[in-house]
Amino acid sequence: HSVSNLFSRQSFSHGLQVAVITGTSSGIGKAIFDKLASDPSFHVVSISRRFLEEQERMKAQAPERFHFVAKDLQDLSGLPSTEDLSKILVPLSPSELIFVNNAAVIEPIGDIGTLDAVKIMQHVNVGFTAQMILTNNLMGVQLGDIRKRILNISSGAATRVIDG
Repeated sequence: HSVSNLFSRQSFSHGLQVAVITGTSSGIGKAIFDKLASDPSFHVVSISRRFLEEQERMKAQAPERFHFVAKDLQDLSGLPSTEDLSKILVPLSPSELIFVNNAAVIEPIGDIGTLDAVKIMQHVNVGFTAQMILTNNLMGVQLGDIRKRILNISSGAATRVIDG
């Protein structure tokens, strides 16, 4: 599916949709952010280590639609808790919640046996552990009987060989 098809109006219930997206400053995460930002029926919660100037402008123009949480997912301390996410999501009363697990780091790349242990840990924290914790915390938010979706974006390494 293309990004357009994943978030087409026919796919969703009517009412307010909220998308929580990790890693929105480049690549697929940015493309998804841009697509949803162009649809006024979506509110976007971005969890990213940085935000682009254009994203900051969008937030300034429509602060009720955009919620930014600055967080480097390599550091698991201080990830948004269920309570933190509830403060953002509950007042919105969405009809649908979509969590897009997109954040990733490329490093480490190299031959096994030569990789830096800290880089391996950071890679696993961003691509797996932080996503599991965020999924758990999001699913703990009490939003009533609404539709919830989780979209896991995988690395290009899933379809092509990369050392490491």
